[in-house]
Amino acid sequence: MDCPERAERLAPNGEFELRAENDGAFYFIHRSGDRILTDSLGAALWESLPGGAEEVSGRVRARLNAPAAMIDGFLGLMRAAQIIREDPDEKEDPGLGTPAKASGRVSAVIVTFHSEKTIRGCLDSILAQTYPDIEILVVDNASGDATLRILREEYPAVRVFALKENRDFAGGVNFGIRGAAGKFILVLNDDTELQKDAVKRLVRKLENNPPAGAAVPMMKFFNLRGFINGIGNHVRNQGWGSDNFIGAVDIGQFAHLQEVPSACFGAVLLKRRTLDDVGLLDAGYTAYYEDIDWSFRARLAGWTIVPEPRAVVYHKFGASFGSITSRKLRLVVRNRLRLVLKVFQGRILLGFLRRYVREDLRGFFGRLKKNEWAAAGAYAGAYASLGWALPDILFKRIRIMRKKLPGSREADVLRTNPKSWTLLDPRGLPQINAHVLLTHYQREIEASLRCRP
Repeated sequence: MDCPERAERLAPNGEFELRAENDGAFYFIHRSGDRILTDSLGAALWESLPGGAEEVSGRVRARLNAPAAMIDGFLGLMRAAQIIREDPDEKEDPGLGTPAKASGRVSAVIVTFHSEKTIRGCLDSILAQTYPDIEILVVDNASGDATLRILREEYPAVRVFALKENRDFAGGVNFGIRGAAGKFILVLNDDTELQKDAVKRLVRKLENNPPAGAAVPMMKFFNLRGFINGIGNHVRNQGWGSDNFIGAVDIGQFAHLQEVPSACFGAVLLKRRTLDDVGLLDAGYTAYYEDIDWSFRARLAGWTIVPEPRAVVYHKFGASFGSITSRKLRLVVRNRLRLVLKVFQGRILLGFLRRYVREDLRGFFGRLKKNEWAAAGAYAGAYASLGWALPDILFKRIRIMRKKLPGSREADVLRTNPKSWTLLDPRGLPQINAHVLLTHYQREIEASLRCRP
């Protein structure tokens, strides 16, 4: 990492406040209510503002027995996380306003369901893109709120498909793709907003990588804009699938990332040729894991999935990322088994099944002991639904294996899984503290040490 410029003056980001709570921990609280866990060092740095970097560092060293390099690294991390600022105005990439030449039409497909609070921001960010040839298709899953009125009255240029019944996410995306005319398909959640050059960068990434069938942006949390929501996603033989690098502060450490195991369909640009080859999403998933399923099918057919960290998409994720409903639990338990039975083979299939079933049994009996009947029922319902769908799963498995490129293996995809994939604390909160700094941002400390006079 190059030496950062020494800011003349640092100040707190006015959107945050520092709060000490009864559990003895410190939190940076965003005005939205989203929280970041910190420690006494983070609190001391905050309380030493405003001032120049050297001045702030000196104040903290006078209070705490901490190495100067650690303090400077922590300060740099807080700046990258946008908890503190060099000035009140957010700086933009100088390339944001540069017009792009169209390499082919991009069809943006957004699925809505009761989206009256989020759809304006999503559509406005697409309309503001520097890429010149974008058509927008919105598939509404029978919303009962003002979503359709907003679309028809405020966005006349948007093609709206008002479905009479809810086809869920996968079914809605498939419906939109079938109606799209673009060379590229941009699939977006309705609660995302794009930086102005995001589409341009994603298109360029795919154009420069012929084997790539999909390009994923860097998704960041909408309110905690220095923190990564994900750069693609992955699946492991225990636990649930996850976004890659969730909770990490963006300090440029992923600029040279070459590929990711899977594309998150919350924000992804797809080649039409790849869709023609691989097919659409499997609507049998309803929601969750359908993007990982598609990504494995694409990878086994010889396509790659590439990241473009300079294309930034903000996602209106919640402040606590660990909450779960019984419906989500049922879908996740069922769908990760559906994925394994459809796509994996041999020892990998057996290993995944063994671990997943063990986890499910522990979860089921654990919920029963706690008298959490709805959650226990979700496990039972997941297995019943999986059994009912087995003929369809096996039929689709045969088709996948026939289409599989000779020599391609799911093990090769799994090897691209990130070794360190989350920096969220056990409650699902982003965190900046001395332990995380030493464990995951050692380069930041080393850069501070090299840059000291």
